Amino acid sequence: MKKIILSASFLLLTAMFFGSCSDHSVTSPEPEFANGRVVGTVRGVISDFTTNTPFDSSSVIVTWIDKGTTHSTMCKSSGYYYIDSLSSGTHEITFTGPSTHSVSRITVKVPELNEILDCCPATNKNYHHSVTQNISLYKKSNHVEGRIFYQKSLNNLELAQGVTVVADYRYVMDCPESISEGYNVIPARYTTTTNSSGFFSFDSLPCTPSVIIKTLPYTNSGVEYSPYLKQIPLEDGSSHSMGDMVIYPATNTPIIVQSNFIDSLKFPINEDFIATFSKKIDPSTFEISLYNGVTRIETSVSWTDSITMTISHFIDLRPDRTYTLSIKGKSKDNYTFDKTYTIHTQAGIEFLSTNLEISQGIMANAFPVENNIELTFSMVVNLSDPDNMVELRDENNYMVDFTVSLSADQKTLIINPVGNLEYDQTYTLKFEVHSSIPDDYVTNTETGLSFVFTTESAVTVPSQVTGFALNMGSNWKADYNTTSISFIWNSVTGANQYLILAKDNHKNTDYVYIKSFNASDNITKHTGSINLQWDGGGQFDYYDDDFIITPFCGGNEISFYIAAVNDAGRSILSDPITVKDETSPAMELLQYVSANNSSSSSVRTIAIDLNGFGSADAEYLDTDYLNISVTEAGGDGSYAISADDIRHEWYINGKGVTLYIDIPAGKDASGNRLTVNCRDNSGNSTSVSATLM
Repeated sequence: MKKIILSASFLLLTAMFFGSCSDHSVTSPEPEFANGRVVGTVRGVISDFTTNTPFDSSSVIVTWIDKGTTHSTMCKSSGYYYIDSLSSGTHEITFTGPSTHSVSRITVKVPELNEILDCCPATNKNYHHSVTQNISLYKKSNHVEGRIFYQKSLNNLELAQGVTVVADYRYVMDCPESISEGYNVIPARYTTTTNSSGFFSFDSLPCTPSVIIKTLPYTNSGVEYSPYLKQIPLEDGSSHSMGDMVIYPATNTPIIVQSNFIDSLKFPINEDFIATFSKKIDPSTFEISLYNGVTRIETSVSWTDSITMTISHFIDLRPDRTYTLSIKGKSKDNYTFDKTYTIHTQAGIEFLSTNLEISQGIMANAFPVENNIELTFSMVVNLSDPDNMVELRDENNYMVDFTVSLSADQKTLIINPVGNLEYDQTYTLKFEVHSSIPDDYVTNTETGLSFVFTTESAVTVPSQVTGFALNMGSNWKADYNTTSISFIWNSVTGANQYLILAKDNHKNTDYVYIKSFNASDNITKHTGSINLQWDGGGQFDYYDDDFIITPFCGGNEISFYIAAVNDAGRSILSDPITVKDETSPAMELLQYVSANNSSSSSVRTIAIDLNGFGSADAEYLDTDYLNISVTEAGGDGSYAISADDIRHEWYINGKGVTLYIDIPAGKDASGNRLTVNCRDNSGNSTSVSATLM
């Protein structure tokens, strides 16, 4: 991998990065001091794994040992725990909740000072190292049972008594990486033995996602039987019956029944090789050879129960390399095992993400000038490696002065420009960042990204518009067919335009764009008019098919808002102005035939229309409301019309009503006063009176 040559103007001093500013001068940042010790803190939230619910305050006890002294605390509200003042070193922290839950344990490392800094004189300041670790506690509610047979002969199965059965939380089958903490469950192994009926059972196992149920090597009448392994899910907390299980005589040649390295394509570089054999092994006969190409790697081997082998390598493996592991030896019954495996290690440090991206692979074109630049990697960054390089240049190719630090987990590189970046500038970032593994690094070119980004504009989003009001005069009221409305509002500094939006309580419940107005910075008040016949696309017409525009029919209320806009965006909306029909309908009574019936033999029916002026544009009425009264004021004094004698029939379009009065022969109702009360379909009332002719 070819190294990038450092710029002559770029310096790496006292394990810190810093570039040069636009005038090519270099300023060394103040060193960070520590007094020779690192103070560690651990915090997080403790939750029930099954329900994901945090534990109540004081329901979980947290214990740990520091410098030979046992310490404890309890979780706070919402399951929060906090451990302070940990010394450097590796600490086991135990979490003990209700008796219904298993105990959990984690291991936390607080680094030594020389692992972090090697540059600083002692002062009275501490160097703080913080770890965030959320904890799951698992309910103990699972029941697992089964029955084991052994194959005595080809066609004969016998119940297997005295077989040791283990519920093992330490590994996951078919996974290249062992889970040595066993989901952090303590204990990580539960053991039982089959009875005379070959039956075994476990009660109150932790409800983890899975567990391996396996048998240990079993011997009967001098015959050794191979282990049985099966992984089952436990997170649902239900009972599991494994049914009848058969163990078979071990093959003459031992085989590996479980390992963390066979078929591994990304083996961890600092992890041991672990393998479980099908039968007991004679450790003294085994030879182990581990090679990287032609280079042999020194190893040591340990055994558990003469069945599980752990191979430790004295130095960490190299990332992204292929190794060959040769294992050769004999079982206790003198059968040979001889296999060679190809193992590829995990990749080295890799770039994961940056806050310069607005989406994956797309650099920001509005990066905030006050923000730090963050680069996140897959491994801990070795900040003190002398071959590290970070270079930030502006659009004039001048280098920008900055300091560099790491996040708490030491995987995110934080580039802090000395002074904010400039508005509306395009910057280019280059880097070569190393991990703690020798000669393991990643460069910006290897990511496939450009790392060219643009900062935000100096223009800010306008503030909210105030003083938004109707500009229609003090006595103005909207009617059912009002379309033209004028507004007034206070000017906003920095606005380019003003947008009027609206929504109603009928069919436009989302904001609808109505009209925009250009801003003028030389006036303090703006005015603007809209016409709902076409502005807003005519969406506020209450009835779509009557060929007239009636925005405020049917009690429809329209709320208008205004917002200021510029290149940086749109302000929040103003307080609304709500407009509705508040005008009483204009109606008249029209009589066509005299109410004086001079006929001596026949009844005369007269019709009187109640409608608006000009029936085509008349207002829609509330056809559920009509009140009629008659006052005797002339004509035949011995004859009076009752309101009950008056029939009515609404127009088919609901814009009027026809009244029918039957006048008996020889009766005269002329001169009577007819009064009709009605209201429009927005609820505005009106009263109309007329003297019958």
